[in-house]
Amino acid sequence: MGAECSLVKEALKECNYNVYAASRRVRITRLVTRYRMKRHGIAVRT
Repeated sequence: MGAECSLVKEALKECNYNVYAASRRVRITRLVTRYRMKRHGIAVRT
């Protein structure tokens, strides 16, 4: 697991799996966050 994957996972946990909030936290767009989630196999809890 790379640094990028860890960063996205940690941001999602801190933001209660809210993709928009996690994106703002790490200062990337929501679309980039979704792309990285898909690339690393990270699923959002529903």
